Amino acid sequence: MVLVTAVRDYINRMIQDISGMKVLILDSSTVSIVSVVYSQSDLLKKEVFLVELVDSISMSKEPMSHLKAVYFLRPTSENIQHLKRQLASPRFGECHLFFSNILNDTQIHILADLDEHEAVLQVQEFYADFVAGDPCHFSLNISSNHLYMLPVAMDPSNLQHYCDRIVDGISAVFLALKRRPIIRYQRTSDIAKRIAQDTAKLMYQQESGLFDFRRSETLLLVLDRREDAVTPLLNQWTYQAMVHELIGIQDNKVDLRTFGKVPKDQQEVVLSSEQDSFFKANMYENFGDIGMNIKRMVDEFQQIAKSNQKIQTIEDMAKFVDNYPEYRRKQGNVSKHVTLVTEMSKIVEERKLMLVSQTEQELACNGGQGAAFEAVTTLLNNENVSDIDRLRLVMLYALRYEKESPVQLMQLFNKLASKSAKYKPGLVQFLLKQAGVDKRTGDLFGNRDLLNIARNMARGLKGVENVYTQHQPLLTQTMESISKGRLRDIDYPYVGNHFQPGRPQDVVIFIVGGTTYEESRSVALFNSTNSGIRFILGGTTILNSKRFLKDLEDAQRMIRSSIMSPVVSELLVKCVYEPEQEPINRARTNLLFFIIFYWVLAFFGELLAGKMARMSKKQRRRMGMIDKLSSLPQKILARVLSFLPLKQAIRTSILSKKWKNVWRGVMTRWENPPPFLLERVLHIPSLTVKEARSKKTEMKQLQHFYQEKETKQLIII
Repeated sequence: MVLVTAVRDYINRMIQDISGMKVLILDSSTVSIVSVVYSQSDLLKKEVFLVELVDSISMSKEPMSHLKAVYFLRPTSENIQHLKRQLASPRFGECHLFFSNILNDTQIHILADLDEHEAVLQVQEFYADFVAGDPCHFSLNISSNHLYMLPVAMDPSNLQHYCDRIVDGISAVFLALKRRPIIRYQRTSDIAKRIAQDTAKLMYQQESGLFDFRRSETLLLVLDRREDAVTPLLNQWTYQAMVHELIGIQDNKVDLRTFGKVPKDQQEVVLSSEQDSFFKANMYENFGDIGMNIKRMVDEFQQIAKSNQKIQTIEDMAKFVDNYPEYRRKQGNVSKHVTLVTEMSKIVEERKLMLVSQTEQELACNGGQGAAFEAVTTLLNNENVSDIDRLRLVMLYALRYEKESPVQLMQLFNKLASKSAKYKPGLVQFLLKQAGVDKRTGDLFGNRDLLNIARNMARGLKGVENVYTQHQPLLTQTMESISKGRLRDIDYPYVGNHFQPGRPQDVVIFIVGGTTYEESRSVALFNSTNSGIRFILGGTTILNSKRFLKDLEDAQRMIRSSIMSPVVSELLVKCVYEPEQEPINRARTNLLFFIIFYWVLAFFGELLAGKMARMSKKQRRRMGMIDKLSSLPQKILARVLSFLPLKQAIRTSILSKKWKNVWRGVMTRWENPPPFLLERVLHIPSLTVKEARSKKTEMKQLQHFYQEKETKQLIII
């Protein structure tokens, strides 16, 4: 059950069975799938002399009838359109179409109708719709990875596309492994449940014949990244994980072009366990051991270099020429690893990561809230600590002590805001709303279950071998529970009526939201020490702390911007200006429903809900909804004003200083007022900026008039 081998076999079958000179045509997804298992030199050995992207080759008109085109594409509507254009006037002598997943009937009929010139010799499905970077670790490389954090109703079309891509990737994995699994999912995650059910529907109903394999001792477990938000926030100290955290790995390639004086031949290097024996042997070793092993490798290479200098006879020269390619390969390999370790050492020193990481590990693994608060505060005050490290420290503290120390947590929020200029307000609170203690199922910090508490105490008394690698991902506990047949049905229910007594032989764990290389290492080590059961880890992407924080920021921005929609804004207007009490109550109910539904209570819940809940009935009647609306951000108030006629907008602006400032800013701060503002606020279909500014005097006069004459006539709920 090795995914790299399965994908490599598919590629071999594509290009080996077709003789002669070939061009390999890929799309943006399959180029990653191929590149991690096949090098350029391997392709040349198979007579592949050209590799092109399907969208770029569509624009070329040059005929190449001497080449045979091997297409390897995802079965998407965009790729079908590209094929339609290319098959209308074929440029190649032959066309062989291979798709990375299941073609639907409509697509098959379209392809049949397109081949008017009979250039297509074969159409096949090779199920390699995933990036198999390591033998037991795969990714789907989904770019919009933040979508799993959004409510279903916020962006249903993109979320559906996101789920469909995940189901396609999971189904391809099991078709490549020739298995049909029993499916379980994390009970507390709606997105995990949805994906598990959609996958089961595909495997057991829609394509049941395709998945009709004999062996069924296989389990698919769908998890949510938010169940363990600690692991992607930690600094890493094992080789592969550390490279990804500090520099970044994309499709087993490391881009060093932005790092100082790096030799040209080392600006992009490959880190593949299939192509690099040193990396394969050391990818899970800690940073200290890596330095020693690289020194040993350098010493061995120097011995080889010295022996090559002793060329005295013709036989020595012939031997040197024969061994020269291997010598050059070893030289490049030594240079690559020395460059990587050198650059990472600079980053560690510059960001004081050894000091930061020690506190991170204490937060993740040990108790002691008071000591943790002091340690985090000290690092926040340290000018040498970067903004991203400050943010991660506060997030780790918040996840650990969310309920235990709310006062100290608020102090850390304020300290972070004052020390980090790039800090985005509310991001830590948003993380707690997404992955806080109330959202989690498992024992993330080992402080719920008595057995885990005892283990932590024993580890504290015994000490740890390495303080920087003492953290174990929550995934390790999950794998242990599965291997012992103790994964609780109530927390991880089955999909449908397909149950599995005892423990499975093969397990695929898919994490919606992405995996980490630390978790990949845990899976590899678990497989090496446990016989009779084998795990494969997969996810929507491979995370480091920067990518995880970016996903949080993207989700937070989308959720915040949703309240700016015209629907919600018009509801706000109705709440203020409906003259009848019943419509006002109805509009207020709808408003709160939309706000709750779009998770805006994550930011304004205390203002809009908590305050009303603490009031008496009489107070609530007297309390105007407009006072609550005044607490919303200035952008939202401006949006509300933009939906009002001039008279009502001015009446609103005099209710508070904040509303007045917003009203003044509506016309004076914008160099080019939006058309909807000019039309809806001023009730003038077309008005130039100059004409709009000339209205300022009239606006001020009207404002003073209504302030003096009509303040008492305002509608109060």
